[in-house]
Amino acid sequence: MQGPKESEIYKSLKSEKIKLEELLDSEKVCFPSIDTSSIKTPFKIYVYDMTSFFNRDQVECLYNYPTQYHGCYKFSYCGMGPEMHRINGVKIDLNQDQLCDFSVRETHMFSLEVTIHYKLLSSPYRTFKPEEAHAFYVPAYFGLHYMCDYYPQGSGTWMLQHMFSFLTHQPYFNKGLLHFTTFGRTLHDLHSDVIPVIQNYNAKSLVFMSIENEFEPKWVDFIKSHDIRSFTLPYPSYVHLIHCYSTNSNQTSFNQKNDNTSSIYQGTERNVFLLLAMGQRELTPLRERLESQFRIKTDESHEEYFNKRRVGAKEDMVLLYTNPCVESAIHVTTRWLMNSVFCLQPGGLTPSRKSIYDSIQSGCIPVLFKDSRPIILAFPDKIPYTDFTVTIPQEHVVANTTSVLSYLKAISRTRISQMQLNMRKVQKLLQYSVMDGVVRTEHDDAMKLILEEIGDILTIKNVTRSKIEVNTYYTE
Repeated sequence: MQGPKESEIYKSLKSEKIKLEELLDSEKVCFPSIDTSSIKTPFKIYVYDMTSFFNRDQVECLYNYPTQYHGCYKFSYCGMGPEMHRINGVKIDLNQDQLCDFSVRETHMFSLEVTIHYKLLSSPYRTFKPEEAHAFYVPAYFGLHYMCDYYPQGSGTWMLQHMFSFLTHQPYFNKGLLHFTTFGRTLHDLHSDVIPVIQNYNAKSLVFMSIENEFEPKWVDFIKSHDIRSFTLPYPSYVHLIHCYSTNSNQTSFNQKNDNTSSIYQGTERNVFLLLAMGQRELTPLRERLESQFRIKTDESHEEYFNKRRVGAKEDMVLLYTNPCVESAIHVTTRWLMNSVFCLQPGGLTPSRKSIYDSIQSGCIPVLFKDSRPIILAFPDKIPYTDFTVTIPQEHVVANTTSVLSYLKAISRTRISQMQLNMRKVQKLLQYSVMDGVVRTEHDDAMKLILEEIGDILTIKNVTRSKIEVNTYYTE
């Protein structure tokens, strides 16, 4: 993926003071409005108050220190980034008289450490009393540290040593109570030279939540042999739920940047059958072969492209060149996703990609490509991905024996409609809802399943608590 041009870097540097001020101002909605200790939940979580070096300093490092991707890092508004526009009045569940509003934001793909930290600070599961906690959260942003070039070589090891020094002085860690943390990159990066976390003896005392699981066989075996526990979270999508409300109520959308696109999840409104959105970086054999199957290639917005065509025009295949660091380009990408039926999701350095979750939130059916590496998406035991995704063997495409368009055209319209409906039913659970400082009695987003995963681990550890229900989130 190409970074911003040099002129864009200088332009972004001029605005860094403004961005940092925006970051500080936006955090007002990231903290709880009440003490959540007394709210009854199946179990309680204590969030450690660690020195700012472990978290806040890592965010400010990426804001202040110039790198090639300097303008890409936007962690304001609880890690979700500034808002670009809103989508109001979307009917997600056809069986409920309910509409939902969504916010499309400049969300960075590696922002998860910030968002999960703030989500837990405002969670009804949080307690301010460590003696009442069943689980303990460690807010150490190793993923952001991995990306900041300001720190000298070896600083990741130093940070790791100090984190475990802090934890080994905590009585609840030494007693073996559950401790967990978020790593906003792939689990594969946790054994790099920059942050050799998994090689540390104490790593088996933590549960790691990351955006992708390990995929190299030798490291999968290493993780198993060293009892490293982890589970996979959704990549942060550009699209975030604001709230849902009854169609019978008098409530109206509190909108600031409206994009009146309430029909985005209706398949009949989509005028692109197959979309491939990709950066112009070095191509893998799969990406190169896929690119060769597209006649139409553009970096124009959806509106610009179709304004040049006749009214009602449709396209079978469009390849969109993207740049995820530019606000206008993010807006362009999301609009194409929201107007496409199928979205190709070829893996790159890792088997999955952020765009899978962007597609799901945009109502575009993800098309995955299976190679020797397992594609492990978030919450595989609870989300039935096969009901709303398509998987094509990668070797068939690379060998040029499969036309992706022909493969997808063979799927019946009835099946496509069913996949769209199935996807709509789980969309909320694969995104991170906008925070407004209000503590609610339960989570309506990915945090619901994250807490269920933690609850499952507590059950295995025989921690005394009320039973938490495990669900599959829809049935046929």
